[in-house]
Amino acid sequence: METNNYYTHVSSWIKSYRNADALEWLRRFVSNSYQPSFIKQKLQQEIDWQVAGIKSKPRFSVVHNDLYLVDNDGLPEVHTNQLNAVCKATELRLKGYEVQLMQDGNFYRIRLMNPAPVTPIASHGH
Repeated sequence: METNNYYTHVSSWIKSYRNADALEWLRRFVSNSYQPSFIKQKLQQEIDWQVAGIKSKPRFSVVHNDLYLVDNDGLPEVHTNQLNAVCKATELRLKGYEVQLMQDGNFYRIRLMNPAPVTPIASHGH
């Protein structure tokens, strides 16, 4: 019960923070806590998502052992239109992410192929 209260409180703090530096302080607070590792990992992921949102970076999360583009709730972002999915994948490639479009019936998801972006095309100065 105490672990659940800790998670609930810290998670609400994470959602209320709008400053990346303050979130880094909160990240250290979570890392140094005496909570179980699964709680720490979940909170660290929430911090990552919040920082990504603040910095307008795409959010990725592990789903079935692969990294997928996720929404604000941490669920894989699903595109029902191939054109929208291709446009989003192209946008991510232009930002330097190596991604692959995954089709499942009429749905499309975007999978990250490498854990970190390569040099964005826009920064080559051409």
